[in-house]
Amino acid sequence: MKLIRDFTSHDVAHNFSLKLRGKGIPTHVAMFRGNNTHRYGGGPKTWAVWVLVDTQLDDAIRLIKGSRHEVRNPLDEEEIVAIEMELLRKGKNEILKNLSVFLIALIGLVVFVISIWLDKHA
Repeated sequence: MKLIRDFTSHDVAHNFSLKLRGKGIPTHVAMFRGNNTHRYGGGPKTWAVWVLVDTQLDDAIRLIKGSRHEVRNPLDEEEIVAIEMELLRKGKNEILKNLSVFLIALIGLVVFVISIWLDKHA
Protein backbone atom coordinates (compact mmCIF):
# COMPACT_ATOMS: atom_id res chain seq x y z
CA MET A 1 0.00 0.00 0.00
CA LYS A 2 1.17 3.47 -0.84
CA LEU A 3 -0.14 6.74 0.55
CA ILE A 4 -1.55 8.82 -2.26
CA ARG A 5 -3.08 11.83 -0.49
CA ASP A 6 -4.49 13.00 2.82
CA PHE A 7 -7.56 15.07 3.64
CA THR A 8 -9.02 16.83 6.68
CA SER A 9 -12.50 15.52 5.88
CA HIS A 10 -13.50 11.88 5.87
CA ASP A 11 -16.24 12.58 3.31
CA VAL A 12 -13.82 14.23 0.87
CA ALA A 13 -11.32 11.37 1.31
CA HIS A 14 -14.07 8.80 0.76
CA ASN A 15 -15.33 10.57 -2.38
CA PHE A 16 -11.77 10.76 -3.74
CA SER A 17 -11.36 7.05 -3.00
CA LEU A 18 -14.56 6.26 -4.91
CA LYS A 19 -13.31 8.33 -7.87
CA LEU A 20 -10.11 6.27 -8.02
CA ARG A 21 -12.05 3.02 -7.61
CA GLY A 22 -14.28 4.06 -10.52
CA LYS A 23 -11.13 4.36 -12.64
CA GLY A 24 -10.00 0.83 -11.65
CA ILE A 25 -7.64 1.73 -8.79
CA PRO A 26 -8.45 0.02 -5.47
CA THR A 27 -7.94 2.22 -2.41
CA HIS A 28 -8.29 2.24 1.35
CA VAL A 29 -9.30 5.22 3.52
CA ALA A 30 -8.02 5.39 7.10
CA MET A 31 -7.24 7.91 9.80
CA PHE A 32 -3.65 8.90 9.32
CA ARG A 33 -2.81 11.40 12.04
CA GLY A 34 -4.50 13.12 14.89
CA ASN A 35 -5.09 12.93 18.56
CA ASN A 36 -7.97 10.50 18.25
CA THR A 37 -7.16 8.89 21.60
CA HIS A 38 -7.48 12.11 23.62
CA ARG A 39 -9.99 11.55 26.41
CA TYR A 40 -12.14 14.44 25.19
CA GLY A 41 -11.87 13.35 21.56
CA GLY A 42 -10.09 16.54 20.48
CA GLY A 43 -7.28 17.10 18.10
CA PRO A 44 -7.03 17.38 14.33
CA LYS A 45 -7.84 14.33 12.28
CA THR A 46 -6.36 13.59 8.87
CA TRP A 47 -7.82 10.97 6.59
CA ALA A 48 -5.45 9.24 4.20
CA VAL A 49 -6.22 7.51 0.93
CA TRP A 50 -3.93 4.56 0.25
CA VAL A 51 -3.51 2.86 -3.13
CA LEU A 52 -3.70 -0.90 -2.58
CA VAL A 53 -1.69 -1.89 -5.67
CA ASP A 54 1.73 -0.23 -5.56
CA THR A 55 2.12 -0.28 -9.34
CA GLN A 56 -0.95 1.96 -9.68
CA LEU A 57 0.52 4.78 -7.60
CA ASP A 58 1.71 6.66 -10.68
CA ASP A 59 -1.75 6.43 -12.28
CA ALA A 60 -3.35 7.72 -9.08
CA ILE A 61 -0.96 10.69 -8.95
CA ARG A 62 -1.67 11.50 -12.59
CA LEU A 63 -5.42 11.38 -11.87
CA ILE A 64 -4.93 13.95 -9.13
CA LYS A 65 -3.21 16.26 -11.62
CA GLY A 66 -5.82 15.73 -14.35
CA SER A 67 -8.96 13.63 -14.43
CA ARG A 68 -8.51 12.86 -18.15
CA HIS A 69 -5.59 10.49 -17.51
CA GLU A 70 -6.21 6.94 -18.69
CA VAL A 71 -5.21 4.29 -16.13
CA ARG A 72 -2.75 1.86 -17.75
CA ASN A 73 -3.97 -1.33 -16.04
CA PRO A 74 -7.39 -0.66 -14.51
CA LEU A 75 -8.89 -3.42 -12.41
CA ASP A 76 -12.51 -4.44 -12.73
CA GLU A 77 -14.80 -4.60 -9.71
CA GLU A 78 -14.26 -8.35 -9.23
CA GLU A 79 -10.49 -7.91 -9.07
CA ILE A 80 -10.82 -4.99 -6.64
CA VAL A 81 -13.12 -7.00 -4.35
CA ALA A 82 -10.70 -9.97 -4.48
CA ILE A 83 -7.80 -7.71 -3.41
CA GLU A 84 -9.87 -6.21 -0.59
CA MET A 85 -10.95 -9.65 0.64
CA GLU A 86 -7.35 -10.92 0.58
CA LEU A 87 -6.16 -7.91 2.61
CA LEU A 88 -9.03 -8.42 5.06
CA ARG A 89 -8.10 -12.11 5.44
CA LYS A 90 -4.44 -11.23 6.00
CA GLY A 91 -5.41 -8.65 8.61
CA LYS A 92 -7.56 -11.17 10.48
CA ASN A 93 -4.77 -13.75 10.37
CA GLU A 94 -2.32 -11.20 11.76
CA ILE A 95 -4.70 -10.37 14.61
CA LEU A 96 -5.18 -14.07 15.41
CA LYS A 97 -1.43 -14.67 15.34
CA ASN A 98 -0.78 -11.75 17.72
CA LEU A 99 -3.62 -12.84 19.99
CA SER A 100 -2.20 -16.38 20.13
CA VAL A 101 1.25 -15.10 21.11
CA PHE A 102 -0.32 -12.89 23.79
CA LEU A 103 -2.38 -15.75 25.22
CA ILE A 104 0.63 -18.10 25.34
CA ALA A 105 2.66 -15.43 27.14
CA LEU A 106 -0.22 -14.78 29.56
CA ILE A 107 -0.63 -18.48 30.34
CA GLY A 108 3.12 -18.77 30.88
CA LEU A 109 3.03 -15.82 33.29
CA VAL A 110 0.07 -17.27 35.22
CA VAL A 111 1.81 -20.66 35.52
CA PHE A 112 4.98 -18.91 36.70
CA VAL A 113 3.12 -16.89 39.36
CA ILE A 114 1.21 -19.96 40.56
CA SER A 115 4.43 -21.98 40.82
CA ILE A 116 6.07 -19.23 42.90
CA TRP A 117 2.99 -18.98 45.12
CA LEU A 118 2.91 -22.76 45.61
CA ASP A 119 6.65 -22.81 46.48
CA LYS A 120 6.11 -20.17 49.16
CA HIS A 121 3.05 -21.87 50.66
CA ALA A 122 4.20 -25.46 50.46
